[in-house]
Amino acid sequence: MNALDERALNSFIEILNSVEKNKELRVLIITGKGDKAFCVGIDLKDKPVYEMDIFEFKERIDQFQKINKSLREMYIPTIAAVNGYAVGAGGGIAFSCDFRIASENAVFGAVFINIGLVPADGETYFLPRIVGESIAKQMIMTGKQYNAQEALKIGLVEEVVPLDKLMETAINKAKILMSKSPIALYWAKKLINNAFDDDLGTALEKALLAQKFCAESEEHKKAVEDFRRKHR
Repeated sequence: MNALDERALNSFIEILNSVEKNKELRVLIITGKGDKAFCVGIDLKDKPVYEMDIFEFKERIDQFQKINKSLREMYIPTIAAVNGYAVGAGGGIAFSCDFRIASENAVFGAVFINIGLVPADGETYFLPRIVGESIAKQMIMTGKQYNAQEALKIGLVEEVVPLDKLMETAINKAKILMSKSPIALYWAKKLINNAFDDDLGTALEKALLAQKFCAESEEHKKAVEDFRRKHR
């Protein structure tokens, strides 16, 4: 079910660090192995968190936070191709991505409350921004899980497709993103991510500066020149 133990978490972080360093990459797609689960979060066969001292506990939670913070702030768009259960910290990974495409057997949940915990991996930050405060509270405070069609209805995912079409759909989404200016995509993602935390004046000032960076890019210059040639 793609549960994450300490070794898997460290490997995940290493991979994300390598992605961040590779400036030739344009889009990142994340999916789970197999057809049952995207990720069910922490491996409960691993050492329970209640047996950890404060230093072990912080180190473990830091691993999940690093992953989700990296996905949220990554310079390229991120797509979660959710092929089954995305619950607990697995849900957090999906929620921290820019786009979520679900297979018909996908299930989403922030189920920490069911084992007497609260999310510490960013779900209390991501979910209200994706689905609104009321549904976020429903998910986090009751442990309610949503199937793929329910997730589509509340805006948690953008699309639901048959399992055998999931990666094809995710790759097609990636191709659309890859056809856009990487500089404009970077700034668009950054501005949207900051929108809930900035006041209007700050948001407009940041947008002005971002627009200036984009205006000086080769992609923008070429697009304008192409438009002018077609409409002479």
